[in-house]
Amino acid sequence: MITKAPNGGVHRAHVTCDFCGTLEVVACDRLRRKGGETQLNIGQINNKLTSRKWVISNGKHECPACAARRRAFACQKKEEEAAPVMSVSATSPSQCPPREPTGPQKRLIVLALENSYDVKGKRYRGHETDATLAADLGDGIMPGWVAALREDMFGPSGGNEEIEAIRSELATVRGEFQAQSAALSQRHIAQVEALSKRLDAVCAAVGPRAERL
Repeated sequence: MITKAPNGGVHRAHVTCDFCGTLEVVACDRLRRKGGETQLNIGQINNKLTSRKWVISNGKHECPACAARRRAFACQKKEEEAAPVMSVSATSPSQCPPREPTGPQKRLIVLALENSYDVKGKRYRGHETDATLAADLGDGIMPGWVAALREDMFGPSGGNEEIEAIRSELATVRGEFQAQSAALSQRHIAQVEALSKRLDAVCAAVGPRAERL
């Protein structure tokens, strides 16, 4: 959902994720209509959101974290539906070795990790996680395979840059609360709620490890 920025913001728009409530501020032009009225340049806003990995479909705006989680769930469901149902009586556990990635699949995963993982920072860049990387690669690649190769060749999951950015913003807002505790504004309250939803969405995509950060 796109709305005009409050407090007389002339060149800004507020974009809210229709699924988790994440708030994104986008700089934009105003288009002047007949009679002097102005309106937001929706096309420009959507182009900027797309470049930031937002998904826009059927009039809905989906933030990167929600989009990544949706892709991961879809990939997992596809894997579960494609997995053959084995009879317990026909096959014993020793006869069912765990699935392993093929050579080409391993190479795809390693190449993706080279571009998405910050070895020095020991974490993913941007919004990426094991699940989102597997979903983006496709080709039957499972999040567990990505996690195993990452742990073995690159480092721990360690969350991602988006988690650190949200935590930093929350710290800033909390500092403002402490300085102005006697007059908390609706704007601050909305900021905290939006940031908390963003953090919940990213942690859900990363998995249980992120919740312990």
